[in-house]
Amino acid sequence: MARSLRALRDALRRLASETTGDPRSSPASVPKPDRQKAISTLNALARVWPELRWPADGPISRVYRGDRGEAQLAVQVIARQAVELLTGPDRDHLRPCLAPNCLLFFSDSHARREWCSPVCGNRARVARHYRRHHTSGVPLR
Repeated sequence: MARSLRALRDALRRLASETTGDPRSSPASVPKPDRQKAISTLNALARVWPELRWPADGPISRVYRGDRGEAQLAVQVIARQAVELLTGPDRDHLRPCLAPNCLLFFSDSHARREWCSPVCGNRARVARHYRRHHTSGVPLR
């Protein structure tokens, strides 16, 4: 299951990067599959379907079933949701986090949002402050 999660993460990172026109450079340690391999991985892992549950004495609900067993179901559901995100109207809201050393993407709720979390926003502001005040060539004491 860990192998499937890593493959899904790498495929999603590659496809989200292409979708968003990600300006960040990835560290050499981050695997980046080619586009077709990423698409194939996502499609192979997204094999899950909803089923209707309607018990005689309870509410109607939806459950998901997959073709790889219960242990892989979470990976399959995430892959399915990623396909829906990348092909749906929310695709235009996907953004790369512009904080230093962050590799995450997020769905923006405001057009000017640049970071995936307040922690990343703080990290970016601290880095900007440091560059402004400590790159003049004068050593600090």
